[in-house]
Amino acid sequence: MKTKKGRLSREWEVVKVIDSDGEIYNFPMTVAGYSYGLEMEFAKNGDFTFTYSYSDPGEPTQFDVYDGGWDFSSDKEDLEVEFDGTRHNWQILRLTSKELWFEDEDRAEWHLEAK
Repeated sequence: MKTKKGRLSREWEVVKVIDSDGEIYNFPMTVAGYSYGLEMEFAKNGDFTFTYSYSDPGEPTQFDVYDGGWDFSSDKEDLEVEFDGTRHNWQILRLTSKELWFEDEDRAEWHLEAK
């Protein structure tokens, strides 16, 4: 079996976010012809990239990319992530080579699938 770091270190696509009120957002998302997507990459060397993609109807896809870093908490139960000048502490709920689920500091639950 791979280590936690080995399972986490890859590119991930956000497929669902459940906010603290139970509202479910499936990704990629299309609303009124506008498309949105979210991706994250955790590199073995501790680099982190968060990519937000969006497109207007009939227009090419645009990308906002935020670089930062990541590490496990001392007990490896949480991810400590920094990007765009902000530190985040995400509680790992599920981590396999194909799935990552975590809860963010706003109690939203994120579901990601390996790319």
